[in-house]
Amino acid sequence: VGVLDAVALVYNPLKTSRGQLEFRAFRLSPALVKLMSDEDNVNQQRMKELMVNQANLVQELPVIIRNSHLANVLLAELEDSVASNAFSGLSLAMGSQLERQMKSLSTGCEVILQESSKYLNYQRSYKKYEKALQDQKMKIVYENQQRAQRGEEPLSEDAIDKSKLPKIGNPPVALDPVLVSAQLHQFTSELLETVGQSYGKLMLAEGIQFN
Repeated sequence: VGVLDAVALVYNPLKTSRGQLEFRAFRLSPALVKLMSDEDNVNQQRMKELMVNQANLVQELPVIIRNSHLANVLLAELEDSVASNAFSGLSLAMGSQLERQMKSLSTGCEVILQESSKYLNYQRSYKKYEKALQDQKMKIVYENQQRAQRGEEPLSEDAIDKSKLPKIGNPPVALDPVLVSAQLHQFTSELLETVGQSYGKLMLAEGIQFN
């Protein structure tokens, strides 16, 4: 199966336990596949050219569940034989779900801060490197002017003493913060949905209580 044909199925057991069956299907977007086809050339410039951002890393596909006739008969028999609580979806106990979502959101924010710090440190190191390199080039230009007056051969840029240049590490991976941003977007959407459901249930419970 090719990467473009691979599909990830996501099942949410928590929502299902509350009466909301949730299956979601995702696959990598063509832009992300094209970006990752050349792993040695994944940088911000190429991501900008391909317009890859946290909003289009994956594509969501519709999920349609179809049961066979025998399965439908079995489900009908189970529905008649098992007494279900029609009010289980009105449970106000959402604390554990909110806590889990807040922890995920907090962890994602910490990762974003770490990635931002890595990028800023790399930028500072790179600017120091560029400044030191330009200083040495200016020295060579000045030295060549002196040599020209003395009738000597000019120095080439190979005369730059790279041992005196500040060290810079590898640039941070450009795709990592984009992936984390996409996760944060998903966590925020789920959190807003949970909070909206909680407020709706509280308002309903308040209306029932006063009536």
